[in-house]
Amino acid sequence: MEGKNLQYYRLYSIYGELLTQKQRETMEDYFGLDLSLGEIAEMRGVSRQAIKYTLDTAEQALMQYEEKLGFALKTSKIASLNWGDNEELKEQVLKILEEV
Repeated sequence: MEGKNLQYYRLYSIYGELLTQKQRETMEDYFGLDLSLGEIAEMRGVSRQAIKYTLDTAEQALMQYEEKLGFALKTSKIASLNWGDNEELKEQVLKILEEV
């Protein structure tokens, strides 16, 4: 998965539950299953443009959530700290952040 796609997939893992069901399904098909827009459109019986629009609005929503809440940035900063020999503490802190 490439840079921008990885960013959206990471944001989806954090904020995905805030999206509509259609947006979640489209993100999962596109990023998780690596289906093309055309393949998703054919499966759902809609136009490629409809899938592109759903994907674009989902990506915009994820970016807005991150701008306002900043969980991905905070998680990244915590993960990059030097935890020395205490990987268990690092995992506990990251798990708490995921639950919040």
